Amino acid sequence: MAGTVPEPDIADSRNVVLADGHAVRVAVSMKQPRVVVFEGFLTPEECRELVEQARPRLSRSETVDNAHGGSEVNAARTSDGMFFARGETPLLARIEARI
Repeated sequence: MAGTVPEPDIADSRNVVLADGHAVRVAVSMKQPRVVVFEGFLTPEECRELVEQARPRLSRSETVDNAHGGSEVNAARTSDGMFFARGETPLLARIEARI
């Protein structure tokens, strides 16, 4: 194995953990495969702010162009997407610290 993967401390079966001072509920936890599903990781306000920050930069998602390399718009894929840089805004820095 290349290294250890950080994970939340839920060994004592707690159903709420503190992440960067923010209470997050553990909704589901499995050992194999290792899966932990959190509820309330972001507040409703953080969700709204994140969507608003992303909205102006959303563009049609692309797929890999196997014939020529690169990427291309595919009619079967109808999602929009965008990327933030690490710590790009105070909100993103706060979310990253929580992660």
